[in-house]
Amino acid sequence: MVHFISKRFRGLTSGLACLALLAVTASTANAQGAYVSTERFGYTGTIERYNSLSDLQAGINAVSGSPFSVPARDLSLYMVDGNAAFDGAANANASMFLSFWYANGGDSPSNQNTGFVQMYDTEGGSVTSMSGSWANTSKTIFQWAVSGGNMAYGCTPPADCGRLWNAGSSLGSAETTAGSFYSYFLDFTATGLAAATWNPTTGVYESISDPTGVTGSLTGIFQNQSIKDPSSNGWYKYDLALTMDSWAYDNGYAAPSAFGSAHVTPEPASMILLGSGLAGVVGARRRRRKQSS
Repeated sequence: MVHFISKRFRGLTSGLACLALLAVTASTANAQGAYVSTERFGYTGTIERYNSLSDLQAGINAVSGSPFSVPARDLSLYMVDGNAAFDGAANANASMFLSFWYANGGDSPSNQNTGFVQMYDTEGGSVTSMSGSWANTSKTIFQWAVSGGNMAYGCTPPADCGRLWNAGSSLGSAETTAGSFYSYFLDFTATGLAAATWNPTTGVYESISDPTGVTGSLTGIFQNQSIKDPSSNGWYKYDLALTMDSWAYDNGYAAPSAFGSAHVTPEPASMILLGSGLAGVVGARRRRRKQSS
């Protein structure tokens, strides 16, 4: 707790509180959404398969072999929350996550159906909520969360080219994994980033650097709707954990990551100072009202 020692200190803290409020207001006014573009992460986890959505939701009658283990795969993320300055208006609300299969000309461990995941929504029509923020005032920890679903089947716009490993069926062409994401939820916290600096073009604090750690998950429900392989049709519940295990990164194929947001979460000490300063302002106003009565 901060104690007020003198009138001068009370005036200082009140002034700092006002400046803090002005800074928050200015940051909010200039905010242009957030974005993340990274090929640093990997993922692993499980997939459960069901013949109907009702069975999946009830957790009964899973297909034999469920849950199926997803081996370590590379992950590419490209998501933009209403920031047209980052990559143009066409991608101002993009939401994309996919196995990083295109590394080394497509000759990478992730370029196989086993454990494969892909959702490619450039206009963001599947998104129900999305946000990114810096989790500390030094802006070295970045948080991201997005949810969505109800995609259209296929890869021709407005469809969003959904793919998920058809666990339990024979491997085949990419079309055997085709379908739509009934729901998806992605959240992560990236740590160890270079301190973000203000980017006047995109209107956010931006860090062009790769993180040293991550916690997070990619979960949801996928409906396989393959026309070429009806035996793969069904409902799949996926539960994937983000990791720092990336073959593409370790072998030099990953592009530099970019994390950006105008929102910064104040550290506890800053919040105490702000709260104490506001208390000083309120107390001074109360004293003035009492003296004038």
